[in-house]
Amino acid sequence: MLIFGPGISSSMQISFSGPAGDITTSNVVDVQSNDTPPVPGIKMNMSVSSTAAVGARTVILQDKNNDITTFTGGLEVQ
Repeated sequence: MLIFGPGISSSMQISFSGPAGDITTSNVVDVQSNDTPPVPGIKMNMSVSSTAAVGARTVILQDKNNDITTFTGGLEVQ
């Protein structure tokens, strides 16, 4: 999964709405878009449990200052 936006970095804690633990992330790294100027972002691998509830999820990113960024419906389990 790729997420881009001002202030987004791999140091942020990543979570998802819905049942805890049915979606996990790994190998989170910083990336930049090819836009001018470049926009920061993150790239990550995801694992979704075969028993994960179907539907839209909110992606929740929390930085070291406890500031939270959310992407409502940013992920959909099908």
